[in-house]
Amino acid sequence: MVNAEEYINTNYPKEKREKLKELDISGWDEENNKEKTDWEKLEGNLDLSDFVDLKELYCHYNKLTSLDISNCLQLKVVNCNNNQLTNLDITENSKINTLYCNDNLLTNITLSTYSTNLKKLNLSDNNFPSQDLSFLSRLTSLEGLDLSNRNKEKIKEKNFNRFIGV
Repeated sequence: MVNAEEYINTNYPKEKREKLKELDISGWDEENNKEKTDWEKLEGNLDLSDFVDLKELYCHYNKLTSLDISNCLQLKVVNCNNNQLTNLDITENSKINTLYCNDNLLTNITLSTYSTNLKKLNLSDNNFPSQDLSFLSRLTSLEGLDLSNRNKEKIKEKNFNRFIGV
């Protein structure tokens, strides 16, 4: 495994960070259509606060435990699925229209009051505690929403979404 902060500091000098529009640091091997080996994956905390012009972030299939995108106000697409995130705060990211954070360990997500741009949201296979869906009531532009539990291993381990209500 590679420490995420060390990887960012080594591969993305500060002067390049603020101009970058897309960042793909996923643990998925597109060429061979499979997960990268563990030694190629990023782990730990990922702080992208210097990437102020970032519009698209792909950091799926890693072992990230936290993700700070609070300063990335231009973000439109975030794919952070298949990590080990327990909390995600997108309070400041009102331009996000696509958010895939399925297959994590999320127990909490904090959405922007102005999340009206959010069209696709995938929260499936996480670990949300028993709660109703009122936290989604402001998302008036949603076209796609997935809250399901499909991962049998996670269900066996008692890591699954516990949404209630109708």
